[in-house]
Amino acid sequence: MNGMKAEIRFRGRGLLRVLPSLLVVPLLVQAAGPGSGAKTLSPVPWRLHLLDASLVSAKKLVFEEKGLLPGDGGARIPYDQLYYLSGPGRVVTDPKAAVVDLVDGSRLVGTILGGDEEGESLELKTSDFGVLQVSLDLVDRVRFRREGRLPRFPAVEGGGGETLLRWSPLGSDAVGGFLASVSREGLLFSVQEDEDPSLVPWKEVAGLRFDNEIPKDEARFALVGQGGSLLRVARVRQVKASLALSHPATGQLSLPLERLVTLVPLRGGGRGFATRLPVEFEEKSFFGKDGAEFGFQKNRNLFGDLLVSEGKGYPLGFAAHSWSRLSFAVPKGATRFRVFLGIDQTAREFPVPGNLDGRILVDGKPRVEAKRVQGGQPLRRLLLQGLKEGQKLSLELDFGENLHIGDRGDWILPVFLP
Repeated sequence: MNGMKAEIRFRGRGLLRVLPSLLVVPLLVQAAGPGSGAKTLSPVPWRLHLLDASLVSAKKLVFEEKGLLPGDGGARIPYDQLYYLSGPGRVVTDPKAAVVDLVDGSRLVGTILGGDEEGESLELKTSDFGVLQVSLDLVDRVRFRREGRLPRFPAVEGGGGETLLRWSPLGSDAVGGFLASVSREGLLFSVQEDEDPSLVPWKEVAGLRFDNEIPKDEARFALVGQGGSLLRVARVRQVKASLALSHPATGQLSLPLERLVTLVPLRGGGRGFATRLPVEFEEKSFFGKDGAEFGFQKNRNLFGDLLVSEGKGYPLGFAAHSWSRLSFAVPKGATRFRVFLGIDQTAREFPVPGNLDGRILVDGKPRVEAKRVQGGQPLRRLLLQGLKEGQKLSLELDFGENLHIGDRGDWILPVFLP
């Protein structure tokens, strides 16, 4: 294989270390076909992807204060060596559930049961954490899906501190105003601060946006639950068969281990996620100048929802469409880059859910390529070494074999490393 050098060796139990210079491999190894004589391995609940490109599989896992301890006798893995953890859960989205986006990038998914009379909190029933009291001072937006899609908020001039989005025959209409309180029946909302609020039933509400400040980021972990909730927390602690967590918007909460989809350490090991960097973006429509442009989203899919590919949800990444190119300046101290590439779950609505080519370029020259990335396939893992500070690294999505249909690409967990 031209341009590829790899050293493979075994260390301990169940650990395969791969140190590539340029490598593109599927995330999962598929079983051999009938008659091959190979045995099919049973899936294990936990997969630990390490920053050095190693993969550890474990049937049991203990969450300790400073790391993860495989329950089958493996060595403790410090969090600063962990790239991300894939848990046993898979995202199952309730199309009727409300999505409560918090100002720190977290999101809670569930049914709104009501709120307090002062309009300071709402009561949310989630499948991941149970019933929560969510402080509205730390809420960015509340949104509801229609036909599987979350609405987008247009810019609204004037009005008050909140923006109400109401369903209309042509989509949704936005108006600025003031939220008085939240109840099981709906919102008490007024356009003018000095007028009596009126009830807007939940069935008419597409969304509500607040004007709250973003707090200092102290999160050290981001995790995704099976119900589609995403939480950024300062620490994780195991209590029996659950993770005991804390968030400023909710206080104490608990996530059963079997509902954990993904856990990503946000700091340590010299990592620097590309989602923290300024972005240059280019795109071209398949139909030329008259074609639609899709833009890109950070830490969300193209429709502003959770990044989900093949049933697994991820807290960090970029979503774009072919043809597009996202570019970054290689930060100080970085010599390596890692990312996963997959087709967003929303492309499953097409008969052919995406077919694109992905590549990484450095200063405009292709260095790594993933051909024929399709929906229904495992994520592609792309790794790059030999980077230097100030170089221009680009993530490119190119048209594949099916024109541009379903080419909704997710660049998942893009990270620069020493």
